[in-house]
Formats: sequence, C-alpha cells, structure tokens
Amino acid sequence: DLLLEFKYLNLKDLKLTGEAVRGQSRDALMALPQIQEQLQAAEAQARRYGAALQERYGLTDLRLYTVVGVGLERVVWRSVTLSPL
Repeated sequence: DLLLEFKYLNLKDLKLTGEAVRGQSRDALMALPQIQEQLQAAEAQARRYGAALQERYGLTDLRLYTVVGVGLERVVWRSVTLSPL
C-alpha cells in the first residue's frame, strides 16, 4: 500500500527559471529552503494520514512518500517512515 503526499512550488516562488531547475541536481533542489519547507509539511500530513489509515484499516505494509512538484519541470521526493501500531 502506498500513500503519496503532494505539494507544489511555483518557479516564481523559488525565483528560478525552468532551465535553471532542470540543470540542478535532485540534492541541490532538496537543499533549497522552500523545498525543505514543503517536504516537511508534506511529511507531517503523510504521517497523520498514514496513522489514520493504519488505525482504521489495519494496514501493516503502508509506504509513505512526500513529493514536491517544482514548477512543471521537476519533482523531488523522499520516503517517510511511520511507526507501526
């Protein structure tokens, strides 16, 4: 079972162009403060949803991921751990 929590950042908010974003590595993008903020917000939401799904449906193998869309150019993601019931 998968839970994906999506967030979106407009390139204007990052003050970057599509070309600049395409040229950066995933690690460089993940280091940007705005992306870190969105990943943290998505992680908190994924943990809340995941805990509710585990409790309600008894899901034992739920995998959580946070995904941030960086404009329409790129995505960054990371895996989230959820404590078992």
